[in-house]
Amino acid sequence: MRITIIGTAQECDLAVDALNLLMDTREVSAPEPAEDGQVRVEALILEPISPGYYVEYPPGELDSEETAELSG
Repeated sequence: MRITIIGTAQECDLAVDALNLLMDTREVSAPEPAEDGQVRVEALILEPISPGYYVEYPPGELDSEETAELSG
């Protein structure tokens, strides 16, 4: 799953640190300028580390094969 984090440089650093604790984070991009002095960071996450952690997706966001993998 690829996610985008937008915020101040400090907020992005804290968010990436939290992701590293909770999930298997493989790639994190260098901060790029975004709107209003904020930065954008993209991260590639492979799977949750904690079995109690789950991600909710909007309906239709995933195909049925991906949904089956996430639900067990």
